[in-house]
Amino acid sequence: MKVYIRIGLPGSGKTSGLLPLINACKDLGKSLVIHSTNDFFVDAWGKYEFDFRKLAEYHEMNRQAFLRSLEKGVDVVVVDNTNLRRNHREAYASLADEFGYEVIYQVVGSFGPVFCKVCANRNTHGVPLGTICRMAASYEPVTDEEVGEYEG
Repeated sequence: MKVYIRIGLPGSGKTSGLLPLINACKDLGKSLVIHSTNDFFVDAWGKYEFDFRKLAEYHEMNRQAFLRSLEKGVDVVVVDNTNLRRNHREAYASLADEFGYEVIYQVVGSFGPVFCKVCANRNTHGVPLGTICRMAASYEPVTDEEVGEYEG
C-alpha cells in the first residue's frame, strides 16, 4: 500500500501528471483515491471559487478524507496539494506511517522564476505570477529524513 505526496506549484502538472498512475492502478486492479484540497472549492455547478478564509478548514477536511481512505485500506492514496512546506507533508506522511503505508514524495516541476511563469500561464485556478513566485520561495525541499523512496 502506497501514499504518493505530490509537491509542486499550481500549474506544475501535479494533477495532469497523475494519468499514468491512474492507468497503472486500473491495469493492476488496485484501488486508488486522489485527495485534493482544491476539490472543496468547487461549487455544485462545477465552478472553482477559491476563498482564502476557508483554506484551513478545507485542508482539514481533505486530511480527514485522506484518513478515511487509509482506514478503508485503499491500495494507492494520493495527496494532490502543493505540499510545499514540510509541516504540510508531515500531516499526511505521519498518518500514512501509522497505517503501514509506504510514503513516496513526488516533486513535480521546479521552483525557479522561468518555471513560475510557465505555471502562471497554465494553472487552471487563476493563481497570479506574484503568488506563484511567493509560493516557490516558500518551498522547503524534501529532506533525507522525510524520504523512504523519492520520485522526483
